[in-house]
Amino acid sequence: MDQTMMEFLSGPEFRALAPAKQRILREMLQMLEGRSLNEKVQVMLSYGFRMQNQGLALTGEESKMLMKVLQEGLTPEEIRELIHIAHEEGFSVMAHANGARTVEAAAMAGLDSVEHGAYLDLDAIQAMADMGTVWVPTLSTIGNLRGKGRFSEDDVVRIFESAMNNCATFASLGGLLAPGTDAGAWSVPHGSNTEEIYLKEILGQHTVAILTQGAKAIQDRFVRK
Repeated sequence: MDQTMMEFLSGPEFRALAPAKQRILREMLQMLEGRSLNEKVQVMLSYGFRMQNQGLALTGEESKMLMKVLQEGLTPEEIRELIHIAHEEGFSVMAHANGARTVEAAAMAGLDSVEHGAYLDLDAIQAMADMGTVWVPTLSTIGNLRGKGRFSEDDVVRIFESAMNNCATFASLGGLLAPGTDAGAWSVPHGSNTEEIYLKEILGQHTVAILTQGAKAIQDRFVRK
């Protein structure tokens, strides 16, 4: 087991987990050593189902903590292989992803939907539109930070304006946009209608038609048959 994993297992974040979660995760990390990407995916799926069946599913923050240990970032080839593996098993694939090159690579590999998708450029946007990737931009996670003082206001406004412009460009290319708030994120309470407000500002009179088409694509791809 490498030094990063050893430090993780002895660190405060891991020790704060429930003992049952610690035991299963320690076992899983040991099982991942020396395996190919395909084998690692199978191991993680197996342990994920095991934890879910035992009522020990990781929270969002716990998952983020674990992923910091497990990866330094996937190459385009690894992204393509992961999506291929999932599709071969009959699963649709959504990616909670940010960054132009990551999103572009995932779209070109046949990803079914992108959630979030911040910090994109025209190449990534064009790839999603060309490949029929559904984009759920969760604009509320950025827009709702304005005026809150949690981060630099200039940075928040700049990132939000970029996200709004990217959504407008994607829609103009005929891309599939779908609504989704990422409710529960900071300053995005359940029942919030800010996502609708932001999307209407971008899409205008075409809002209902565009979002209906995107939502139907999500349903067709992800609903259990």
